[in-house]
Amino acid sequence: MNETVHFDHVFLKPVEQIGMHKQPTWELSFVVTGSGVRTIGGVSEPFSEGDIVLLPPEVPHCWQFSAAYASIENITVIFSDDFIRSASSAYPEFDGAFSAMKGWTEAVRFTGKTQQFMAEGLRRMSSCSAAGRVACLLSLLVVMAESTEQEAVGGIDKQSSVQYRLKRIEIFIDCNYKRNVSIADIANHVGMNRSALCVFYRRHTGKTLLERINERRLAVAGHLLRRSSLTVQQICFESGYKDYPHFCRMFKRQMGVTPKMFRKKETPQKAISDEF
Repeated sequence: MNETVHFDHVFLKPVEQIGMHKQPTWELSFVVTGSGVRTIGGVSEPFSEGDIVLLPPEVPHCWQFSAAYASIENITVIFSDDFIRSASSAYPEFDGAFSAMKGWTEAVRFTGKTQQFMAEGLRRMSSCSAAGRVACLLSLLVVMAESTEQEAVGGIDKQSSVQYRLKRIEIFIDCNYKRNVSIADIANHVGMNRSALCVFYRRHTGKTLLERINERRLAVAGHLLRRSSLTVQQICFESGYKDYPHFCRMFKRQMGVTPKMFRKKETPQKAISDEF
């Protein structure tokens, strides 16, 4: 994995700034010291010390630093889609978070406690070995993917974009389906009231939020029934259901068969024991 991660901790003078550019990799940028104007896509916005932004591949960007600082300190971590794929394969428990990140197409700025955690992690990476940096980046990726303390920067007005809001809803559900996620939680995440969110989501997708949450949970359950040796009851809890009979009813309603019958049908060559 090391060859797909590049770490750079630099001290620059304002005249040494890099102009507008893009690259086929992800870029995580931390302004340790400095302020100025950042341009992402076609939109310019001010930034200040402590600014942390994640840029997906192929997003044009540049940071223009103010000459008020004699020296600019910046930490940049560049990593590829191959790194995310390798991480998902090596650590299946993080697959939900990493899969959510793969869907990001807009630059994101982190705020609050997430920004503080990431700033500390990025500073630590300066004194780490190559392997230590990879481990640190993995922890940061999980935090970034699951955090609600983030806002889109650059490009169009993301807060009024239908596709942007739908994507934030999908990512939140994909990252939180295991817990007792509520519609109020989702509404708070996307900055809408509960009623408006329900109407918005049904209008643009043709389904309710509860249907979408159940779809995600049942998709996970189907995958585990095919690929794992967990019991059906264990899969019930792993896929986010708290009540086993309810899980079985929902599964049969969606798939047309019980979880046990589904497993036998989908894995005929594997006699996977199940006590339920």
